[in-house]
Amino acid sequence: MPDIDFAAADRIVIAVPDDLDAFLITRAVRPLNPGTLIVALIREPENHALFAFEGAVTVHLRFSGQDPRT
Repeated sequence: MPDIDFAAADRIVIAVPDDLDAFLITRAVRPLNPGTLIVALIREPENHALFAFEGAVTVHLRFSGQDPRT
């Protein structure tokens, strides 16, 4: 695993296969650098508010190929 200095990062993109992992990464990074721009890719729409509350500045929903209007 690369040695990453999250405290010095000005932006972080979180794109992992599981929303729980993305959430835990968001929670770990935010206290290290409160000014970091955090972008998170999530899969479940109901998690959007949770990520916004935890400090992700931008949250994107990944659709699974199904029509989101159905």
